[in-house]
Amino acid sequence: MVKNYSNQELSQEGIDEKQFIFYQVWKELTDKRTFDSYQYKLFNVVDGTYELIHNIECFLENMISTTHSIVAVIGELTKEIKTDYVLINKCNSLKNSMLGTLGSKYVNNLNYKALLYKMRFYLHELKMFYDAALIECLCNSIDNMDTDNTIKLTSIFISRCINQGWSARALYQKIDSNKDDINTFLNKIFNSQKQNYAVLFPFRVKILPPVGKTKEESRKYVIEQMKKFDILVNSKDEIIEEFKNIDDSLLNNDQRYMIVKCVAKDIFTASHNAITKVSNMLNMFGFFSLTESWDISNQTWVVFNCDHPYTRKLVPNNIYETYEYLDSSSSVYSRVEKLINSNLGDTGFVQKLLSSFNYAILSRLSVSVEEKFINMWIAIESLVRLDSHDNIIGNIIINVSSACSIRYVYKEIRNFIEDCFRCKISLDFDSFTLSRQEPNKELLVQNMINIFRNESLYTELHSRCDVYSLLKHRCEKFHLLLNNEMEFINQIKSHHETIKWHLDRLYRIRNEIAHSAHKQRISVVSYTEHLYDYLATYISELARFSIEKGITNVCELSAAIIDNYNEFLFIAQERKLTPKRDYLQEVWTVGVMNYI
Repeated sequence: MVKNYSNQELSQEGIDEKQFIFYQVWKELTDKRTFDSYQYKLFNVVDGTYELIHNIECFLENMISTTHSIVAVIGELTKEIKTDYVLINKCNSLKNSMLGTLGSKYVNNLNYKALLYKMRFYLHELKMFYDAALIECLCNSIDNMDTDNTIKLTSIFISRCINQGWSARALYQKIDSNKDDINTFLNKIFNSQKQNYAVLFPFRVKILPPVGKTKEESRKYVIEQMKKFDILVNSKDEIIEEFKNIDDSLLNNDQRYMIVKCVAKDIFTASHNAITKVSNMLNMFGFFSLTESWDISNQTWVVFNCDHPYTRKLVPNNIYETYEYLDSSSSVYSRVEKLINSNLGDTGFVQKLLSSFNYAILSRLSVSVEEKFINMWIAIESLVRLDSHDNIIGNIIINVSSACSIRYVYKEIRNFIEDCFRCKISLDFDSFTLSRQEPNKELLVQNMINIFRNESLYTELHSRCDVYSLLKHRCEKFHLLLNNEMEFINQIKSHHETIKWHLDRLYRIRNEIAHSAHKQRISVVSYTEHLYDYLATYISELARFSIEKGITNVCELSAAIIDNYNEFLFIAQERKLTPKRDYLQEVWTVGVMNYI
């Protein structure tokens, strides 16, 4: 939940009560600090169809050797189509046709060619109507105060915008200044044209003069080479002369600037595109010993909108605000520190941890987003690659998805508690109080779960959540989740399946970057953030199991994590085990699987 977006505060801004959920969920979906379960998703029916077409093309062109990735995308796309509100209400025949096609068996290249042609046709049909229908359905859901569909459709709309070139940060800010009705606002954003930007980086590149050349001669040579990449190096006066309306107070008098011109939806995507272009150029220069490597981490730069004069100075955190949410003082740090600095961790396990940390830091320091992604992937791979498995991606999928599911319910409830604190909801009850200062977070979660299962306490909590519509809605969802065994089980299984699909997608991106085939329809910045979250979660579970179980071998730890989730699956699927809550044990009472 985002501060300053309570029902009362929105009402004071003149926002209609019907729109409270829309404004609140929009801010939450696009906020960089949002818990990962509630951030915008990049996968939807339209972009999922794009992705499936791309994977089939790669297979038919022998860029990938197996159909594993195609099968994975088909599974995820099928699930998305079945519940897509727009298709169900606006083109149910297309929905049924797509499901029929995706449900068929494909065993050879001819089959996949036929699938490719059908998917291209479906994409053509979707492009004809889907986005306009999405906006119409979203507006109707808002008017009808249909909370569930308002949330789902807002998430789809934002994912479509992200995939069209908007940055989440720009979307986060856009709604703050909205004075239009919702329909106009949505159409303006989605149909907006890319604009011309000039991105100005201080020319602080260290030149490496070759033998027989002076530094000044080498500098002039590098500047001439930059021109071939359409990057000019100009003084402040030259910049002011070319860009008449630029805010020159943001430029230093004695500084020359590398000027990158590009088109983008907003200043953040313009910056990202410009950084990528400059870093690619300087990487080549560095390879040929013309310059030293370029460090973006300590840079500031100026972005100028050439079409609608607007100037802003930015820093790296405005673009790459990642890795900020793992608290160094948390129990995770304490466990890892104990493993490394005591005799608990065997040499192999500790070495894997240290290697993973090294690559994660390399990811942070990398300039190119592709480098960030690859280094973060290696950080995971170096930790998860075990001598007990010969398939690295299968190993990553089964280990990380299991680790992310073990404390899934716990993390969801813990986040709800934090949302209550952020929204200033009192958690003081007659029999106990939930305090932010409580050091035992599992006790906090256990008490909150008990509140949801006590009708009197739940009614009281539900009433207090009236001040924030989205929080109240989530309160109702957790009440259903925590009092219905099958809903509880299915939610965890669905989360596990989603993580597997997502990891498979990340592996495909990794392969495309490695084989220079990555066509950047969207930024991989968000995917790098997800990789970091998966790495942090996996390290957390390894450390917890090692300390609590006294296991020091990483292969044994991996087996324990996987067996924990498999035991949950056994309980979920075994009909004889009823009532299941008695067998679910701690995952039912505390939200943590602790079977092994």
